[in-house]
Amino acid sequence: MDDEDKRRRRVRAQRLAPRGREVREVVRHVCGIQAQDAAAARLSVRARCEGATAVEGLVRTWAWRGTLHLLAPEDVPWVLSAVGPWRETARWRRLGLDEAVYGRARATILDALPATRAELRERLGADGAGQRLPHLAARVAREGLLELRLDDTYAPLDLPPLPPRGQALEELGRRYATAFGPSTPKDLAKWSGVRGAPHQPGEGEPAPHSVRLLPAFDTYLLGYADRADVVATDHAERVFPGGGWIHPVVLVDGRAAGTWRVQLGQVVVEAFEPLPDLADEIADVLRFLQTGPT
Repeated sequence: MDDEDKRRRRVRAQRLAPRGREVREVVRHVCGIQAQDAAAARLSVRARCEGATAVEGLVRTWAWRGTLHLLAPEDVPWVLSAVGPWRETARWRRLGLDEAVYGRARATILDALPATRAELRERLGADGAGQRLPHLAARVAREGLLELRLDDTYAPLDLPPLPPRGQALEELGRRYATAFGPSTPKDLAKWSGVRGAPHQPGEGEPAPHSVRLLPAFDTYLLGYADRADVVATDHAERVFPGGGWIHPVVLVDGRAAGTWRVQLGQVVVEAFEPLPDLADEIADVLRFLQTGPT
């Protein structure tokens, strides 16, 4: 298949065209939505779910690549199992964290839930100072014991036992193929941060012509090892400026054709090339932004 055909198949796989209708089903289909930025996560759901208003009934926790994702509740056990057990990092050591600190903090955090960041910092004292709190909370979350809601409140989580990791890795391979195909083993490893999942290329049918305003950090822009398929090299710095940032893009048939932002209540577009009519998509973004918090 040529590059355009591949992109349009990926657009359909990602539920960008045609869009779904039920938030939880859409999020489940795409194996979760990147949610480090809560406002961007909501807009990622809008791009995939026709007429979406509230983004509810989901769990926000640390998952693929160790970053926050929105997941369907029933998917959390197998996702945590696939991600695998927590491992100490150089960052953890630089923050002065060890098993003694974690043992104290874990007990304090679980006793305090639900709680805001400020409330947890107060309860933890020096143990939760600076960047210690998110790292401690993320480790508790990896045990399946808490989530960080979209309103940035930490809340308790009660999960059934996690499935065996081999079973979870098989599930990851199947689900990634459905949500991101056509793809490669390198794509799967890059997106998930997980080694050992069986890869299935997936193909599906090409999507119809589509235009979508994707938010910052959208999972479509994170899903593949080779980003040149989506963003032409000449425009890469305008989408990926560095520091881990990914700008919102105007996606035309699976290809970035510009960037956009909301400024003074209006959508401002910076085009890389002549664009199709964006009126309906812009109107839907503004409708969505008016229905709830962003």
